[in-house]
Amino acid sequence: MTDAVRTVPNVLEDKPVDVLYSEMGDSAIVFIVRWWIETYADTRRVTDEVNTALQAALDAAGIKSPYPSQSIYLHNEKDE
Repeated sequence: MTDAVRTVPNVLEDKPVDVLYSEMGDSAIVFIVRWWIETYADTRRVTDEVNTALQAALDAAGIKSPYPSQSIYLHNEKDE
């Protein structure tokens, strides 16, 4: 993930990229990814570029995004 963020042109090379394991949810493993940019005005564009690079890296590694699922078991009293 760090390498993917480093490929984005406007992420500052001389500042750290942090990838922190935040939590394990019901249908997700949540990471916080932090990087530095030159100016706040670039935040939305660079965030889009970073997210696109992260998704491409996860896809290339064969890591699929989980989706919520639920199992429902029905019991019919007539079957007894």
